[in-house]
Amino acid sequence: MSNEKRLLGVICEFDPFHNGHARLLKLLREQTGCDGIVCAMSGSFTQRGEAAIVSKWARAEMALRCGADMVFELPALFAVRDAAHFARGGVQLLAALGVEWLGFGSESGDLRPLMAAADEEPDAQALRAGLARGESFARARGAILPPNDTLAVEYLRALRGTNVRPVTVRREGGGYHDAALGTLASATAIREALRAGKDVSDAMPHAAHEILTQEIARGAFQPPGALDRVMLARLRLMGAEGIERIPEVSEGLENRLLRATQDCGSRQAALGAAKCKRYTWARLSRAMTQGMLGMEKAMCSRVTEPPYARLLGFRREAAELLHAAAGRAKIPVETRGARLRETGGETFALEMRATDLWALGCADETQRAACRDLTEKLAIV
Repeated sequence: MSNEKRLLGVICEFDPFHNGHARLLKLLREQTGCDGIVCAMSGSFTQRGEAAIVSKWARAEMALRCGADMVFELPALFAVRDAAHFARGGVQLLAALGVEWLGFGSESGDLRPLMAAADEEPDAQALRAGLARGESFARARGAILPPNDTLAVEYLRALRGTNVRPVTVRREGGGYHDAALGTLASATAIREALRAGKDVSDAMPHAAHEILTQEIARGAFQPPGALDRVMLARLRLMGAEGIERIPEVSEGLENRLLRATQDCGSRQAALGAAKCKRYTWARLSRAMTQGMLGMEKAMCSRVTEPPYARLLGFRREAAELLHAAAGRAKIPVETRGARLRETGGETFALEMRATDLWALGCADETQRAACRDLTEKLAIV
């Protein structure tokens, strides 16, 4: 229909929202001519297995003030997972909301090599060679894919069977793991700079930096190591049998993780003790966070796609777009946590645990109250 609103989806973390994110949204809007941008954003914990630096509501407001029209939460059951499950959950959520495009950044800005990589099975010989060197499957496979484009390739694989079209923008500035601080610094660089007490205002849009500054001023942010004791206590109490039920754990990793958490007094030290060629830092980090949150393999097997679309915030000018998306959505669109407590099942129960545990890591004790998922208002700008 000619008057149907055309939406573009973005899967994101915005931890925190920076100039590169603003550039991505601007170029995607220009390239597609979409009527609105819908974000599927991770909540309290990220795909690398760390607590987000500020709350999901603060990060949603950053995005809404800097180029997004709606922000929905990607449930922790998919957000704190490996690249394939992260991508699949985000694509499923956005496809259910009726987006026409999925937009993302990539090294080349060219879909052709990414689609070729997505269509090909990893080279068996190269994969076997990597595994023989003691590398993890993810690392051995990742060496075959374009650098820094693992998620882009997984997005394309997840799009199979949907009507959503991919669109990519060439990434500029710092990559995901680049620690250099500048006007196009990565989120990693910004977080490291914040921890060092440096000024990051040049790396963020003014509105996003203003929100970040406000959250830090009131102690609603995560200092380094804030949840270490909670995480170590949880994993120690689980024992090897409990740790074995964690989604990222296999091949006897439970014993290695248990020893590391028993011998070490911090998360970083435990990660260092457990790290080896076969297990990447990211996988170990996710496993520890999954264990702290009570995420189990059986739960992941039961819930294979987001059962609802939980709105975190929207722009007032985009109310018509939100109404259109909700009207054609294939899953319930929810705005109230109290309602989701009744209907969201174990997916929302996990979300509440994640938010409540995240709160315990806040710098100011007045920010550590539980049940914020039931009381927090939508971010409306």
